[in-house]
Amino acid sequence: MHSQICTVSGFGRAPEATIFLRAQMGCRASLNMLMARHDGLVHAVVRRQVLGDLPFAEALQAGRIGLWRAIQGYDPFRGAAFSTYAWPCMMRQVWRAVKAHQREQKCTASQEFLCFPQVSEDLFHCLEQEAIYQALHNLVRRLPPRLRILMIARYGLDGSPPSPTANWEDSWA
Repeated sequence: MHSQICTVSGFGRAPEATIFLRAQMGCRASLNMLMARHDGLVHAVVRRQVLGDLPFAEALQAGRIGLWRAIQGYDPFRGAAFSTYAWPCMMRQVWRAVKAHQREQKCTASQEFLCFPQVSEDLFHCLEQEAIYQALHNLVRRLPPRLRILMIARYGLDGSPPSPTANWEDSWA
């Protein structure tokens, strides 16, 4: 652990680079100040993203996680403005939250279908479908990550429509 002195007084006079360095070294006061200072940027990013059915509060939380990561990774001496560096970090984090929420909704929908078979289907057919579904996903889960992503995208195994444009050259480039 770093043993350092982190004083709140003098932040108004400290250059921005010093505040970022203090926050990256573990000074909570510096980190909290930067988080509060750039919270408007989080709101701007979230307002411009397509959230689907992700609640706005969850999107804001994801954006704040992206802001925290941007603060931790920002190098003030490279010449880029912090907002230029932070914007893609926050967008990426919000996008991940939207995708995770969509996957969660699809899993819930598919589990409801499998748990409550329709009247026209008999129980044996429904159980057989469940067994095939589980076996396929167990096999796909064993594939290397890049090949797994390709197979899921190509055949639509995550519930999205199959993508005939997904090919081997794109995944190995």
